[in-house]
Parts: sequence; structure tokens; C-alpha cells
Amino acid sequence: SFLLEFGMLSVLSGQSRFYNAAKRSLLAFWSRRNALDLVGTSIDVNSGNFVDQQSTTGPGQDSFFEYLLKGYILFKDLELLDIFLSAYAAVEQHHSFEGFTYTVDMNKGLMMNTHLSPLACVWASLQVLIGDVASGLRSVLYWYSLWKKHDALPEVFDTRAESPTQARDSPLRPELIEAIFYLSLALPGDAMVFEMAKSIATAIDEQSRVSCGFASVADVTTKRLDNRMDSFFLSETLVYLYLAMAPADEVASAIPWSMGASIFTTEGHIFPLQGRPPGSDDPLATSHRHSEVLFPSAALTAPMPTCEALSPFERVAVQQRCRTKYLLTPSYQLQMIAETTRRCRPQIVTLLVWLDGIFQQSATGPMRIFGLASSLGRPVPALPMLHWQMKDKEVDTKGIAKPIQDADFGGAAAANMTGTCQDALAGLGSGERPLPQSLSLLRLDLEQSPGRMPFFSSTQRLEPLRQLFATRSVTVADPLNACSDLQVPLKQKQTLEDTYAGRLIVISRGGCLFVQKLMRAQQAGAAGVIMMNSENYDQRLQVMTCPNQERGGGSEVRIPAAMISWNDGQLLLRQLQKGSLAATLFTPY
Repeated sequence: SFLLEFGMLSVLSGQSRFYNAAKRSLLAFWSRRNALDLVGTSIDVNSGNFVDQQSTTGPGQDSFFEYLLKGYILFKDLELLDIFLSAYAAVEQHHSFEGFTYTVDMNKGLMMNTHLSPLACVWASLQVLIGDVASGLRSVLYWYSLWKKHDALPEVFDTRAESPTQARDSPLRPELIEAIFYLSLALPGDAMVFEMAKSIATAIDEQSRVSCGFASVADVTTKRLDNRMDSFFLSETLVYLYLAMAPADEVASAIPWSMGASIFTTEGHIFPLQGRPPGSDDPLATSHRHSEVLFPSAALTAPMPTCEALSPFERVAVQQRCRTKYLLTPSYQLQMIAETTRRCRPQIVTLLVWLDGIFQQSATGPMRIFGLASSLGRPVPALPMLHWQMKDKEVDTKGIAKPIQDADFGGAAAANMTGTCQDALAGLGSGERPLPQSLSLLRLDLEQSPGRMPFFSSTQRLEPLRQLFATRSVTVADPLNACSDLQVPLKQKQTLEDTYAGRLIVISRGGCLFVQKLMRAQQAGAAGVIMMNSENYDQRLQVMTCPNQERGGGSEVRIPAAMISWNDGQLLLRQLQKGSLAATLFTPY
């Protein structure tokens, strides 16, 4: 990805075409992800197919993930943050085991080997940058313990054999040092972080310093040196070592802006977060307007990742956990998956509908519609805090439309539910709030088996982000039943992308299979589908399925969807005729 470099070129030149070209390439690559939100390492630029279906955070993909997050921080492009959070969740689910991220098969989500590349350590930096400092610290401690085996990181290390592979050289790569640098910003004055940086600097000085510079290590087991010094050692490794250890006042006097207000490219170039040049037009204005259209609730402000403070308990727990040896094998990963508690997907969903552009200031509040989630595609986002907020306020929707009665919540839709899902919903509807701990910082549970450490991130911090990306503009499919390719409605001058991309699309039931409707919406770039039931079956909502689903049918669907009643659908269509709407589709648990 060249997103940062091309984006900065647009900022400095005032020409948006450079950033737009880089972003088009990124979006084209991401659009070819699979249903697991995983991508391969190499793609055929002529066919658009992946020729290397290894999914990794290391060689070939490290800067892709890096530039998604850094691109958002630098350019405030919310679409990049939305993609990054989806990719982040996929990596944490399929790649992560303890403090390492392994290479997996993009189609199966299962690890392909037990090899680690130091390039994969970039994930620790991204964990810190997104604000999950505890997970970033855990990753750094694991990588640092691997570094201590040879006072260097070999190009490939096999955790099963507990030794380097034939690729035993160490070109003094910067990824671990970069992660330590970001930790030094998140944990200023931390003695342990400083000692890690100092140990690495001392080892490099003692074993790699030669008369003309610093030589790469040809074999980490014998300390034999190579006759080369890569350019990234000067531009990145030494820079991050210096910044991680230098006194803050010394850095402040040398650099005219704060390190916390800077972004480093993947090649170590530093870009300050200073916006557009004074007196010039914003060359990324089109991109910012596009983000506001895609994410209506972010029209007034854009979220910035913030670091969460570590409690003394978490700090000790992370350090103790990393001293325990766990070995991941393919058979163990399969065993973990087999033992995973099977929980049916929440079926009851809520659709909150606002007049687009004024919902944040609206005194009348949103219209509430209830429906059933599809069994195809991505699960509908869970927003329990928003659910209880709506319960507390008991929103009056008379100013927009006739409100949907809460009695519908337990009516025809609930009749479609079975077993544990209905029991769980009954618990939420009984008036009892979730325990306070479920809405606070999740603690480390040392009784968890290997590879099953809970997330550190708090619900309060992440749910507003999920709500932001779950809130989309609403549009109607043309044709309404989506049984043929979607088209731009007559008398509209928009492109197909402007009409449907990033929006919730209202589609009517009937005429063809659910999976065909969802795939046409997905191909048009929809963020999700609101399926309107047929008039003859209004009180019998159905969970959307497809033929041969138990054998993988419909697995190509990646967007969430839900079915609502015909009456509610007609109400929604009438409101759309009066003006544009924004809606949040979510489950209460």
C-alpha cells in the first residue's frame, strides 16, 4: 500500500488524484476478501484472484494493516478505520495465539505452520496504536522473550521446534523496536520498556558494530556476521531505538512537533498530524464528504483511538502470563475450535431510524422497528449499551412516524426463536441489566486455557465505534425485489456506487432466493440489507436461509441482513419518499 505517501503527496500538492488512486487500489484489494474477512498475500492484477492464499500479518501484508490504521489517523478517513476494525477482529480470531500471530489459510482460517517472521511484530504496534495497550504489551513481551534466545530475531523462527529454521539470518529489522517505541509513548517513563530497548541497543552494538557501520547477523546461532547493512537499519531501527530511550526534553528540542502527533510510514518517514497547508483548499474534501455520507453519525466529529490505562493487576497478570510456555500446534487449534461453545446467532434485531443529518439533535428520537436477523452473512452488530439507553429514555417517536409498539418484540418475531437464544432474550427483556462487570474493563482470567485470553478492551470504548459504523444511510433497491442487477433509479444522476455503496438497502421478499438478493446487494457495495416481508406473510417473519447452507451454501455472503414486516417496510418506504433516512441495525446482546 502507498496510501500514506500518495495521501501526503495530495496534501502537499493540493491534488486529490494521488490519494484517490492509492485508495481505489486498497478498496479493490479489500473487496476480494473472503467471508472470514481474510485476504491472501499475492494477487493477480489481471484476474483479481489471489495466487497465494496465505493470510498473515507478516511479509506481504504487514503494511496493508499498518496503513489502514495510520491512514485513518493521518487523513481522518473513516472508511479506513471501518476496514481496519473488521480486519483487526479477523486477525484476533484466526491468527492470534497468546502473543503471536501465525500464518493461516485464508479460506479455512486455520494455521498453516508454526513459523514466525519478525515482520509480524508490526501487529504489536497496531495494538498499541488502536489503544489496546495491554494486548500490545503482551505481544511485545512474547516477541522479546523470543529475541532473548539469541539476542536477535531470526528471519523465521519455528515455535514447535523452538529454534530458527534454515533462514537464520537477522538483518536487524525494526518491527520489535517500533512496537517498543509505541509502548514508550503509551507508558511514559516505564522502566521495563526502557530496559527492553536498552538491551536490544546493547546487543546490536556489541555483536554487529564493525568499522564501516553495523553488519547484519548471518546466523543467529553462531553470531557469524554478514557483509551487508540494510537501509532500514538507519532509517528505522536506529531511529526507533533512539526515540524509545532518549529523554523527552531532548526529543522535544530536536523535533518541532510532538511524537504523539506524528505518524511513521513503513519506511520510517515521519509525517506530522498538522492538516492541510495553511491557506489551501482541502484536497481530501471529497473523501471526507464520502465518509460523512457512509457514516451519518460521524458528521460532527471523528473518533480518535485512545489508550486505556493498565491497572496493577493487569500489568502483573500480563507479565506472569508471558513467563508460561504454551505451544500451539495445528491439532490443538482444531481441538480449540471443536471445544468452542456453540451459541446460536441472536435473531431479534432492532432498527432505529432517524431523519438523516439531524438525528443527533432530534428531540423526537428515532422510530423503532423490530425484525429477525438473517442466518446468512455477517452477524448484526451487538450494541447492549444502546439497547439499554433506548429502554431508559423510552423514546417518543410521534414527531417522525407512528411508533412501533414494544409488544411486537415478543410477538410473531419471537415465535420463530428456539432454545437458548429465546432464553437469553427473555433475560434481557426481564428488566434486569447486565452485571456491571460486563460493561467495564475486562480483566485477565488466568484460569483461561492457552489461546483463550479475553479481550482487554472495554465495552464503553468500543461500542460507540461499533455504533458509528452500524449507522448508515438507507436507500431502496431498484428493482425493489433485487432479482436482477441493481440499477440507478430513473431521474437520478448518481453513479451506481453513490446510490448503494455503504448503505442499508431495502429489498422486498419474493421472486428469487434470499442469497441471490443479498449477493446483488453485496456486489453493489451495500453495508447491509433490510428485507421487507411479503404482504401475505406479514406476521410470519422468516430467518433467511439458502439451499445447501449446511454444506457451505451462502458462505460468500459477507453483509448483515434482517427481515422486517410488510407493514413496517411500507412505513419505512413512505418515510424515504419524504426525505433521506439513517438507521442503526443492531441486536441487544
